[in-house]
Amino acid sequence: NNIYFFSCSHGLTVGNSKDSINNFYSDESLTSDTFFCYNQAAKSTRLANTNNKMEIINVGGSGISKKTRFKSAQKLILKNKLKLKGPIIFYVSHNIQLNIGKYFPHTKNNSQLFKDEKDLLTHLSKVNKAVVYKPYPTSQYYFERSEYIKSHISNFNNIGYYDKEVDFRYLRSISDIVITQCSESTLEWCIGVDVPLIFLDSEYY
Repeated sequence: NNIYFFSCSHGLTVGNSKDSINNFYSDESLTSDTFFCYNQAAKSTRLANTNNKMEIINVGGSGISKKTRFKSAQKLILKNKLKLKGPIIFYVSHNIQLNIGKYFPHTKNNSQLFKDEKDLLTHLSKVNKAVVYKPYPTSQYYFERSEYIKSHISNFNNIGYYDKEVDFRYLRSISDIVITQCSESTLEWCIGVDVPLIFLDSEYY
């Protein structure tokens, strides 16, 4: 009917995560005439798809994610609000237990993922810095995962649990070091805060 379709990649997701590449043949963007992507990796991945018939344009990321306005003022306010002092390590967790086969075979089972999270928090309890821990805001668990995590970190003096429904982008200015294992859109905000970034890469993340 001469209707022109365009679509956009979701942050840094496409071109980075194994599951998105493996399930790429079923991606809805393949029905578009034009596709706006985030980086060259996303463009190359889509060009390699045999079903690709669209124009692909690398437009980059949003200026909002790349630059934090009034960063020092935001940091001061957040530190005061959260009652924190000194350098802050911000662990932006993307260790999600999905209870489904969405990421199979590129992830561990749920009990192993949960153990990984607790082990990592135990290691963070041994550093001489304050740690802010923010789990990914989702309600896909069979049990109250947050209650077990809160109980676990209650044994540690340097880790604070932030479970409010506030996006990381509004808290990121407090970070002096960021830790994450996310290859999806959250990574965009982690990079944009412009502090040292520790990315936990493995066969399962």
